Amino acid sequence: MGLVEVRGLWVDPARRGEGLGRSLLAALEREAAARGVTRVALDTYDWQARRFYEKLGYRVFGTLRYPAGPRRFYMEKDLVPQA
Repeated sequence: MGLVEVRGLWVDPARRGEGLGRSLLAALEREAAARGVTRVALDTYDWQARRFYEKLGYRVFGTLRYPAGPRRFYMEKDLVPQA
């Protein structure tokens, strides 16, 4: 039905590893599903959090390769809408 795009997710380095990022995304996904959203989209660079998102069920659907630079990964995850 709908799509929600995550434009930014950042956790202070001193707080990483505490599950805050995972909790924030889970809350976003629950709220989105409750509103009938069926997909979440976001992007990340190769030096950022691709593996973090993959562990949470996100998959790469596109890659942008910058000349002599980083790669940007476009990712998505399907949600099950809640009644």
